[in-house]
Amino acid sequence: MRATLAWCCLLTLATACSAPRAVERRATPSPDPSPARERTPPRPPPALDPSSSQVSARPSPAARPNQALHVVSTTNPWSVRVVAGNETTQILSEDCIATVRAASITKGGYPLPGRTCREPLKELWQFGNERWLLAGIDLWHQQPSGAWSHTATLPNADQVMLPLHLDDYGLALVVPYRQPTRKSYQASVSYELRLIAGKKWPRMPKPALAKAPPGHAFDNFMGACETTTRLAAPRAFHVTKDHRVMVFGTECDRTSNVLSAVVEEWAFDSADSTIRNLPFREHEALVAAKVRDDDDIWLASTRSLLHFDGHSWAEVAGPGGMSGIFDLSLSPKGTIWLLTTDNRVWRKRSGAAWLEQTTAPVRLAERLFADGEDDVWLSTGPALLSTRPLAESDLCEASCQDFWQQEGRLRRLPVGD
Repeated sequence: MRATLAWCCLLTLATACSAPRAVERRATPSPDPSPARERTPPRPPPALDPSSSQVSARPSPAARPNQALHVVSTTNPWSVRVVAGNETTQILSEDCIATVRAASITKGGYPLPGRTCREPLKELWQFGNERWLLAGIDLWHQQPSGAWSHTATLPNADQVMLPLHLDDYGLALVVPYRQPTRKSYQASVSYELRLIAGKKWPRMPKPALAKAPPGHAFDNFMGACETTTRLAAPRAFHVTKDHRVMVFGTECDRTSNVLSAVVEEWAFDSADSTIRNLPFREHEALVAAKVRDDDDIWLASTRSLLHFDGHSWAEVAGPGGMSGIFDLSLSPKGTIWLLTTDNRVWRKRSGAAWLEQTTAPVRLAERLFADGEDDVWLSTGPALLSTRPLAESDLCEASCQDFWQQEGRLRRLPVGD
C-alpha cells in the first residue's frame, strides 16, 4: 500500500498526492495488515542530491552505523527489485534488467525480443539456476541458452508468488488486480491459487472463504477484514517436498477486528484447507516472510521474528531498542537483514549479535534486499540506494516511460505476435 502511495505521489508532479489510506474511508475502518511507520502523512518525496549529506547514514544514539548508503539510481525506484546471484546481482525495473558486477553497473535492455515496452516488468525470481520473469500478466522462464520462453498467462494478476520448484508443482499464487474504477492506492489483499498450463494437481487447492457480517458487504480492496478470503495480504507461498501447500498471511477476526498472523495449508489430495495461528506472542499482522526450504522459514510480525527449522517454531530475539519491523530479507548463507519502521537497517549473521548496519536517509524506504553477507539495497520513494560504492547511473539503455505515457495505457501484445 505504501509503495502505491509513493507511485501516486511521483506521478502527480504538479500537485501533492492527498489520497487517504484505503482503511480511512469508512467510519469504522478495518485493520490494515501493513505495519505503521513513525512518519507524518505521505507527501511527494524530496529529490535527493547525491552530493548532499542526505545520502550519508545518520548515526543513532544506540549504535553508529558502519556503512553509508549511496544513490544508485533515481529512475522509477519504487518499482525496482534486486535479485542477488552467486556472481552477479540483477536489478529489475519496469523497463529492463540491469546487471551489477563488482563495483560497476551494466545497463540493461528489455529482455523479451519483439515485445519491447509492451508490458512492465514486475517481478524476477531466481531459484538456484532457474530464473522466472513476470511481464504484465505473462510468466516467462529463462532457458539455459539465455532466451526467455513463455510459460503462462495469468489474467488480472497484480501480484504473483511462485514456489521454489515451480516446474515440479505448477502452482502460482495470484493477487488479482484492482478493479478499473479503483484508485491506485486501493490494492487488493485477497488471493487465488492457479495451475500453470500443462501441469496437473490431484485436487485444486481452494482458499477458505470468509463470512461477511450481517449488512456488511465484502470489499477486497479496503483491508484485511473485508476480503472474501479468510487469509489476506499473503506474504509467502510454499509447496513442501511432500506436496503440502502453504500460504502465510494475516487473518482478521470479523467480530473483534483483531488481526493475527496465520498459515493456510492443504494436503496434497485435498481441496479444502486448514488455517492455524502462527505462534507469535501477540495477535499481529504478518508483515514479511521468507522461505528458503521446508526447514528454513522466517516470519516477521510488527514486533517479533519467528524461525521454523523443520520441526518447530522458535522466536528469534530482535535488536535491542528496535522499533517495529517493516521488511525482512535473507542472504544466501542465512544472514538476516531487517528494515525497521524508523528507517534503520539491522544485520545478524549466524551466531552473532545484531549490528545496526546503516540508516536510510529518506522517510519512504519501501523494500529491503540482501546482497550477499555484507551489502544491502533499499528501494525508496526518491532513489534506489545501496551500501555498495556504486556511481549513480541509469539502469536501462532506453526507457519505456515515454512510450507508455504517449500510449495512455498499456497495450498488451498477445504471445506469438
